[in-house]
Amino acid sequence: MAIIGQTGSGKSILMSRWLATRDHYVVLKSKADSTKYPRSRLSRTAAAMDDTRQTRIVLRPRFEKQSREFSNALNKAWKTGGWTVAVDELFYVDNELGLRAPISRILTQGRDPGRISMVTGMQRPSLVTRFALGEASHVISFGLEGRDTKILEQATNKRVAAIAEALPRFNFVHYHVPTRNTWTGHLDMKTGLFIGRST
Repeated sequence: MAIIGQTGSGKSILMSRWLATRDHYVVLKSKADSTKYPRSRLSRTAAAMDDTRQTRIVLRPRFEKQSREFSNALNKAWKTGGWTVAVDELFYVDNELGLRAPISRILTQGRDPGRISMVTGMQRPSLVTRFALGEASHVISFGLEGRDTKILEQATNKRVAAIAEALPRFNFVHYHVPTRNTWTGHLDMKTGLFIGRST
């Protein structure tokens, strides 16, 4: 799953809602925010993934240890399988921390049934590994413009890109790659629920 949106658009909330449906996940959390991940444990180190009682982990290492701990988490997920790996800020982890290789490995080779799934959150799809969109089964975009709209069009179609370009805040378009079905929806700020409809 690829979730695209500017800061404050609702992508982190959407990610947390989707992860609530998963039994085993680790969130690579590089920034502090108010997003809640149900029934999860906050950890500073990837070693938490070795504890079989801990199946929902939010990994938020100290700033100076982010590269090492996120790399460890990606490698543990690769070796053991069964995890959903969520990268909240893909640009930062992919580019600034230099972890494109292990991320791309999971995106391109970790998708055997029951092995590893991945959720990536990004603000600028034009600046991250193309595999984040190219290997996604679900592409969800909040409002976009410019070069990023073109990247979305290449990963989906012209209609999806046109919808994304015209979206108001807290609204999104969801494209299911295998069926080519499209939905639009919005985040209800009173309830915190996402409401969608087929288009």
